[in-house]
Amino acid sequence: MGEAVFKGYVMKNKKGFTLIEVILVITIIGLLVSVLLPAYFLTINKADQALCLSFRKHVQLKIVEFELQSNKSISETNFTKILIELKLECPEGGRYTLESNGEIKCNKHSEEEQNPVDYLVKDWMIYST
Repeated sequence: MGEAVFKGYVMKNKKGFTLIEVILVITIIGLLVSVLLPAYFLTINKADQALCLSFRKHVQLKIVEFELQSNKSISETNFTKILIELKLECPEGGRYTLESNGEIKCNKHSEEEQNPVDYLVKDWMIYST
């Protein structure tokens, strides 16, 4: 009882997994992780860049508002006051600076945005355009 004959072999009811089955499952999980992890970290990096850009645009709008209300250009001390008031900082710990042309730069992300790379997800693969 409890035995089946298959092409001359006696097979008993088994209650666990064989070593080969466990190794195969671990290998498949490892392959999936190795394919999906770079895409995950790329997405996190792009999200941080977008958030930093959004924060800088928000500060830029606040500077324009300050300049319109006071009828003078912003100084470095007023720029620092605006940053403290808004409590905005780069998600990766970058520092915002006010350039002479009125542009706000981040020492972590401004260089990366000069050469933007857009990524498309197509058929579960990442392609750069």
